[in-house]
Amino acid sequence: MKGLIFCAAFGVVACVAVVGCGDSSGGSGGDGGSGGAAGGSGGASSSSSSTSSSSSSGTLGAGECRTSADCVEPHAGICLSPGTPLPCGACYDPPTPCTTDTECAMQDPTTRCEPPKCSCGASECITGCMSDAECNAWEYCSPGHRCLPDVCSTNADCPDNFECASMACARKTCTADADCNGVCVNGQCHASAGNCTQLPP
Repeated sequence: MKGLIFCAAFGVVACVAVVGCGDSSGGSGGDGGSGGAAGGSGGASSSSSSTSSSSSSGTLGAGECRTSADCVEPHAGICLSPGTPLPCGACYDPPTPCTTDTECAMQDPTTRCEPPKCSCGASECITGCMSDAECNAWEYCSPGHRCLPDVCSTNADCPDNFECASMACARKTCTADADCNGVCVNGQCHASAGNCTQLPP
């Protein structure tokens, strides 16, 4: 009512001015639109979550592999399973070959006779392990200074991705990641994917 009286007292022009002021006041309420912008940022968060989810769904990273078929340019080569030594180039013949552990023990009781890495086939005396800590998690250091598979009676006696086979822990075989607690690489279960590696010349 005061608005009507005001218009009557001062005329149409004044009335229009008052209506304009009223619109300006209502416009400040339009700041609520910023809530829409905030909602938009929530959408960005959802997209980020989706990306994180896809990265943990078993997708291989650059240079990673399950088999050599995954090793294509620019990461051509063979698929090397985790923990596997790098392949050798040309082989060599040990300068002082051996045939039995006894031969080596006579020189040093902590050595054993076996082919060294990159040997063409002959064996030589190699320093063995002294404790389980020097072996893999599924192995123990034997009295003969060799790392041998842990003895077991059930799969529960072995670590993840291993099973009890013939009273010894052995890496599980697989055909898909679902068979493993990790990744199926070259037909065996591993905690992580393999790496594409080029063969040495």
